Amino acid sequence: MVNAGVFRRFPSQDAGALLSEMAATMRALVSYLTTVPDAEWDADTGIVHYRSGAATPARCVDSLIRDYRRHRDEIFAGPVG
Repeated sequence: MVNAGVFRRFPSQDAGALLSEMAATMRALVSYLTTVPDAEWDADTGIVHYRSGAATPARCVDSLIRDYRRHRDEIFAGPVG
């Protein structure tokens, strides 16, 4: 499972450490994304997005941005329970 792997890789519960790790992974992602040719951003390769429709690179990156923002907000909100 993806989330279980993330918890093993980033076990800290310290908000500052988690935010720092998120920033580092975001920098790595952005660095990679700069190598994607413009013509490929909206390419439909036949893969279906989890919300239906084409899973274009642009749409998948949009989903990742939403995930990062949601997780950042969860970290700022503090522990649940």
